[in-house]
Amino acid sequence: MQFFEALPLISGDRILDPLLPLQMGTLLRASANESKQIWLKFSSKDMRPGRQEFVIVLKPSYPGFKNIEVPLTVDVRKVDLGTIKVDATNYTNIYRNGTHQNLVKALVDKENNIIYPGGALGQASMDIYPQIDKEGNVLKYSDYALIDRFIDRTIKAGMPLERIKLICWLELQSYGL
Repeated sequence: MQFFEALPLISGDRILDPLLPLQMGTLLRASANESKQIWLKFSSKDMRPGRQEFVIVLKPSYPGFKNIEVPLTVDVRKVDLGTIKVDATNYTNIYRNGTHQNLVKALVDKENNIIYPGGALGQASMDIYPQIDKEGNVLKYSDYALIDRFIDRTIKAGMPLERIKLICWLELQSYGL
């Protein structure tokens, strides 16, 4: 079992990063009446399926404080991980025009099935929205050719179409959207 402490990314910030292991593996520092967020990670590799009951014991490092016992119930389920397909992505702009197909293939080989086209829909490099005049007449219809090219490259690299997903920003204030 491994414990992690949720610490502010920036001093005084409310955004916490729970990926920092506790000092010395088990030492959690807290003042009297202070709340701390901790995460735990454990392996269920040799555990039998069903409900497992545990107790986490918090022990003080100073006299005058009592041990605190925290009950923990874990429901272990038998799962065939070979049948589960998870989604994966890489925050990269390699799908831009002119991208070498081998770069896309490298992502597909690592099971990256989510395409990040590199921006917000509507910005200059992702201009897919229709052009409409003041009277509401469509001057130019939506053009998804760029996104179609991203998908085609991913299929060509070996990713089945039914596994492909697209992630993009719907708005970005910095782009005036």
